[in-house]
Amino acid sequence: MTCRCPSQRRRPACFSRSLPHGTSLPAVGIGLGRPERMMIEVPRCPRCGRSSVERNVSPTGDSIVDTGAAAGVCCPVCGAFDPTMTLRLFDPAPGDMTTRESIGASLLPIAPSPARTDLARSLVGTDFAGYRIDRFLGRGGMAWVFAATHGQLHRPCAVKVLCPDLRQRDPGAADAFLDEARAAASIVHPNVVTVHNIGQERELPFIELEYVPGEPLSAWFERGPVEPLTAVEFLADATSGLAAAHRQGMVHRDFKPSNILVAQRRFAKLADFGLAKRLGDRSGGLAGTPAFMAPELFRGEAPTPRSDIYAVGISLVELLGGEPLFRSTDWTEIARMHLNADWERLAERFASVDRAVLDVALRCVANDPRERFAEGDELAEALARCRRLLRPLGKLAAIAYRDLDIDWIDLGDRLSVDVRLPSGRRQRLTVDRSECDRHGTSLVRIFSVCAPTIATYFERALETNARLAHGALAIQTVDGQRQFVMIDTYPSATCDAEELRQSTLQIASAADEIEQLLTGEDRR
Repeated sequence: MTCRCPSQRRRPACFSRSLPHGTSLPAVGIGLGRPERMMIEVPRCPRCGRSSVERNVSPTGDSIVDTGAAAGVCCPVCGAFDPTMTLRLFDPAPGDMTTRESIGASLLPIAPSPARTDLARSLVGTDFAGYRIDRFLGRGGMAWVFAATHGQLHRPCAVKVLCPDLRQRDPGAADAFLDEARAAASIVHPNVVTVHNIGQERELPFIELEYVPGEPLSAWFERGPVEPLTAVEFLADATSGLAAAHRQGMVHRDFKPSNILVAQRRFAKLADFGLAKRLGDRSGGLAGTPAFMAPELFRGEAPTPRSDIYAVGISLVELLGGEPLFRSTDWTEIARMHLNADWERLAERFASVDRAVLDVALRCVANDPRERFAEGDELAEALARCRRLLRPLGKLAAIAYRDLDIDWIDLGDRLSVDVRLPSGRRQRLTVDRSECDRHGTSLVRIFSVCAPTIATYFERALETNARLAHGALAIQTVDGQRQFVMIDTYPSATCDAEELRQSTLQIASAADEIEQLLTGEDRR
């Protein structure tokens, strides 16, 4: 049978193994510190309802533990590729092997379960637990997701319903499903998908989630390399949400582009807390998406905020490159790739990307966790600095000069700014970015010409400079002539809209005053 996996561009690595449900595999080279064998639970094809022995799975982007995130299984019975199916990997706890194997026997090729195949069709257009189910959005490894409307509040929302077959074969599935909701509900942040409610209807556990119209960040990545500013902006948003989880003492464990939702208004929200754990909780064994997992996790170490930071770094590099970073037919090989990655070659590969962005990526993916950012807040601030560094001056000015009596023109490499002063006079300024100074810092400069450098002006200019509370009076070549200018500078990485706004007003006022003092005229 021909595998109908997506193209090499979208899903670069597939592998097949004979894995009847419940088969145990040795955890080769992983050193989990727990049992030396792992269990892989094979899901059932949502199209034909069958579960069989041969599987084509991409380990480069698929969660090891069933999280509801995108995976990718090519069914050998009907040939359908489903990007939402995942394999579930878990430790065979003592006394549990017989149970798992007996469950596995029940999942060998059989007729499709009506409850499984008809759920989406039966719920759409109906009232469910006080919600109007409008349409089917997609299926993850544990649940179906529907677009819905809250019956009383008339609020659009997403309703996530646990797959009934999963609950039947795994009595703990409902608790795990609702644990995800409670984990996410404890994090209140604008960059985390909000959990509004949990409940059960018709013996189906469900979660009401904030509806985020848009698409996952992975969809941007699949279209090719993402512009550095765009990649940094979206990851800065998602990392702000991750930082909120870290402040709550939680680790996400599955940070990746497919778990980041980009809203239509171009801001990002972190989703899918199905693998989230409290710090220090070592239950559950190895979990996550191999292509984004930190090296120490493969050695059996407990997840920490620094392992989440590593995943952010991998996400950043993949977005910049527009392709998966680690390609292999075996996730154990991916583990070795993480350990042996030559990160110093990033500067060669991304020569056009600002060094500050690459420095953040390199620090995130350091093999030694102690060399990474300690937690989400620290990384979020570093990404925010990169965002300010990369943001075009025109975008900054649009925010800074909003509601001010200022006219400005974006000339590409600089802004020409015309400020109307309270006295009725006007003052022209220039805002640009300078070349990096001797410390390697790019500067935003706000300056206005006051007077030519005539000898009779020097003494008064020096006296005036000593009294200035903001900015400085300097000599600068403007249009080929030496001029006295009022100037203020900020590092590009820290200059925000409020600083640009205040500095523009203060430099304009001071330059007008000095121009009057030195020349007695209002020429600019």
